Amino acid sequence: MKEVLIIDDEQESLRRVARLLESKGLKAKLCITGDEGIELYRNEKPQFVLCDLFLPEKDGFAVLQAIKEINVDARVFMLTAAGTNDYIEKAASLGAVGYIIKPLDLPLILNIAECFLSLTDDDREFRIFKSKSEA
Repeated sequence: MKEVLIIDDEQESLRRVARLLESKGLKAKLCITGDEGIELYRNEKPQFVLCDLFLPEKDGFAVLQAIKEINVDARVFMLTAAGTNDYIEKAASLGAVGYIIKPLDLPLILNIAECFLSLTDDDREFRIFKSKSEA
């Protein structure tokens, strides 16, 4: 079963995304802090990561960097309410494969997760730098 790691301190958002992914046969792993997310990634190596930018203890940029140190080919998609160009550019420069601006558009998240989970190792350079929710 394909696994998606979701790192977000907004627990309601976390549960909604997890329910949607699991309804489509994907396994969702949930963490509310960056440190938990890094540790879970290190131990389980899920195929796709959704990570909020603003987290307690460690921000999403630090989490992204740590995950990329574990696996340079990790597919990490950033989530946040702050959609400034500076944040988007920084996430892309650190290796994020894309960026979704909250509020979360659940069908969009599902489509993105399914797309990235269907990629092979040869497709590892595929990126979406910005996806804006219309919700």
